[in-house]
Amino acid sequence: MKIFFSLLLCASFALCVVAQDRSLPSRRAFQSAPVFLTITGTQDAAGIAQSPQGHAVPLHIAPAPQWSLVGLYGRGFAGVSLVMLWHDNGVTIAPVESVRSIFPGIEMIVFRLPAGVTGEVWITTIGRQSSNIVRLTVE
Repeated sequence: MKIFFSLLLCASFALCVVAQDRSLPSRRAFQSAPVFLTITGTQDAAGIAQSPQGHAVPLHIAPAPQWSLVGLYGRGFAGVSLVMLWHDNGVTIAPVESVRSIFPGIEMIVFRLPAGVTGEVWITTIGRQSSNIVRLTVE
């Protein structure tokens, strides 16, 4: 009788645990606006480019070659899928991919420079929230 009562008690406890509604209330977590990192004292973008030949080019040392794959460092890039590029030939929108970097709290947005983008290029993100505007030089 004690075993039966113990099994009944365990089964009712297990039923109570399983029957609970464990879904969390839907709430929107605060997401900070995306921010591009810059070289101290300037609006120059912090990042690196990979030339079409495969060479790495730090953006603060040399201009990025045309058609380069560009990676810009920043924070809060979750949900960002496009960047807007203002350049000598007009405005271009490029798709991006957000990648976590090896540095804690730092992310990287990666995109390929479209054709016709040359000279001084100003970049911002497009999405739910816009970011700060940074400068990039393309040769």
